[in-house]
Amino acid sequence: MNFLSSFGESLSELMLEEDLSCRALSKAAKIPSSAISMYKRGITSPTIKNLIKLAKYFNCSIDYLIGRTNIKMPFSEENNAHFLDRVKLLLDEHHIKFYRIALECGFSDSLMPGWKKGSTPLIETVISIADYFCVSTDYLLGLTDKK
Repeated sequence: MNFLSSFGESLSELMLEEDLSCRALSKAAKIPSSAISMYKRGITSPTIKNLIKLAKYFNCSIDYLIGRTNIKMPFSEENNAHFLDRVKLLLDEHHIKFYRIALECGFSDSLMPGWKKGSTPLIETVISIADYFCVSTDYLLGLTDKK
């Protein structure tokens, strides 16, 4: 199952458990209801910012929300390390260059300069890097120290 389908199913299930409509979740999480509807149907990817809002609202990890795990861990903001700092740390720990993971994960190595300037990566990129290093997306996004 691909990321968009997994995420849509997880979101739909969480909304059903909470008896929430798209409109009610929209109001509570401050995300447009049209975006929530598209997420549920697997039409569009959420931004990192919206994923964090949803994970916070449902008190679950981003990995649970996007279907990378079936274990519902509570939302955590214990660390707040920057994404790029986590990537650099993992590169150093594994003694590899960014170019190598970009090549093996199928994204451009030209993304790093943008991240250095503060741009946010796409969730698909975060998932690819998390899969490559066998860490959680929550760890990569600096929300927890647990890999």
